[in-house]
Order: sequence, then structure tokens, then C-alpha cells
Amino acid sequence: MLEFHFRLFDDAELAARGIQPTSWFTLSTGWYFLRLGDVDLPHFADLEEPGDDYALAEVWGQCVDALQPHLSGPHQPWPYVRPGVSGIDFLYLADPPLLIFRRMGEGVVRLEWRTSAAHAKVGSGWVEVEIGQLTADIVAFDRALMNAMERRIDGLDAPAEIIEQIWATHRDNDGRLPSLLTAALR
Repeated sequence: MLEFHFRLFDDAELAARGIQPTSWFTLSTGWYFLRLGDVDLPHFADLEEPGDDYALAEVWGQCVDALQPHLSGPHQPWPYVRPGVSGIDFLYLADPPLLIFRRMGEGVVRLEWRTSAAHAKVGSGWVEVEIGQLTADIVAFDRALMNAMERRIDGLDAPAEIIEQIWATHRDNDGRLPSLLTAALR
């Protein structure tokens, strides 16, 4: 239901954008888009690749944060919206879409999107998804990104201390979602 499509940039692509791969965050820069059913967010048809250049670490962190309030346990709402609602912040874009996760009842989350008139092709809409499916979709993104980051770190040409720092951050992040899910099952 919620698919994550991404590709990490290689060293040459990072250099062309003036990005030095000196942290886990910057090393995660690439293009991405999210697909909800048959709708792609954000979607910019004039780009060579159908997504947005951004640090995937940020999108990944927001997805984990957006999922957390909908798992069992005490509800902690997203800071900017009503209880029972969380979302992904695309405010780094000039004309951002809005994507919110709204709890509809026991085990069901509605994924709602809204775009401006400039993106009328995408428009507004929603899909309802079981929390188990949403969790599986975010876990699949988590695993795909963590595996891609491991390959990226393995191929990095940088001083040893930078590589060790990046590995340390990766190990912390690699356990973040599994820890969240384990805590929710208690």
C-alpha cells in the first residue's frame, strides 16, 4: 500500500551536488518518492528520476516517527496536529504536499495526501490501511535503506575515523525501528 522507491547517490553524484559524504546523514542523500496505491508523492515529472533529491535518513526518521503513535501503547501525537494523527513533513520542498497518518479505529490508519493547485495531477485523496500492513511497508523501507547504506559505507573512500563514525551511527539507526516494534509488543 505504501511503497518507498529510492536510490542513493554515488560519490560522483554527491560531489556534483557539493556534498561531502562525512556523515551517515549526508551519505544517505539520493532520490526518492513514496507511492500510495497509484499516487506518487512528491512527484515532479520534469526530473530525470521520478522523485526528489534529499537525505533519505530524514525521510526514514520521519516514517518511523509517524508510525510510532499508531502502534499499541500510549499515544503520543505528532507535535503539530491533533491526537490520533501523525505525518511526514515535506516542508523542505518549495511547494510541499501534505501527508498525514490518521488513526481511524482499532488497527486502521488512513493515509491522506493533499497537494497544491500546482500539482493538480496528484491532487488530494486517501487510502485506509491496516496498521500491520503499514508497519510491514515501513519495515520493508527500513530494511532496504539499511542494506543500501551498508553497501554504501563499505564502498566509501574516506578517512578511517569518518568511516567508523558513520558505522557507529548506522548501528544505532539499524536498531531503532526493531526496538520500537519490540517495545510496542510488550
